[in-house]
Amino acid sequence: MPTSHQPAGEAPPRRRHITYANVTATLALVIALGAGTAYAAKHHWLITSKKEIKPSVLHGLKGKQGVAGATGATGATGATGGAGAPGAPGQPNNVVQWNKTVQTAGTYSSPNTVTLETVGPFTILGYCYVGDGTVNDDDDASGHTYAGTFATTSQDNSALSAYSDEESVDPFNASSGAIQVTQSEDDASTDSSSAPDFTGPYDGSFALSTANGSVVLNGFDNQGVYMQGSSGPACSFSGYLVEQGG
Repeated sequence: MPTSHQPAGEAPPRRRHITYANVTATLALVIALGAGTAYAAKHHWLITSKKEIKPSVLHGLKGKQGVAGATGATGATGATGGAGAPGAPGQPNNVVQWNKTVQTAGTYSSPNTVTLETVGPFTILGYCYVGDGTVNDDDDASGHTYAGTFATTSQDNSALSAYSDEESVDPFNASSGAIQVTQSEDDASTDSSSAPDFTGPYDGSFALSTANGSVVLNGFDNQGVYMQGSSGPACSFSGYLVEQGG
């Protein structure tokens, strides 16, 4: 008689035997899993480029802008530059001046000239010449060098008054030519000498006016000969005009 309770007609169950190979494989798996976990836990992976991060992950890493920090302290004030040199004093806009020379003298009939200043229709000229004695007056002594200041006008019916000779030219026309406005031309060198000489407006100024008074001038003139020695310039002219109306 059968001794087991196994139903009739069924094969008996097979027993599973633990083998050395099974134990070894299971142990190796456990060790591998434990070692891998420990290795992953102890090592940090270094990412050196954004290309190594998935774009969707990279987009999610962007945080919101933080609150602005406090304003820093104001820096120290830099060094300041020194004050510039003062400029030259200005000149009133109703005053014109001149300071010019003529190197060599002409003749009484053909003097060397220089334009000193022009205001409105009036032009102030400097004449430089050596007298030849052909005219019997104080301005043509033979061998003497003269420097004189003259005025002309381009507008008819103007007026000129020269205190030096108590001369008044009215009307002063363009055809009047150059009118002397100084007391006398400088008489500096006699014959072959070139002695310096200088004359200023010590006896008064001269005046010029247009007919309608649109331009009125008061002039103060100086003239000299061989002021810098016998080598010249032969004649020197300086002075100024004050415009009274316009």
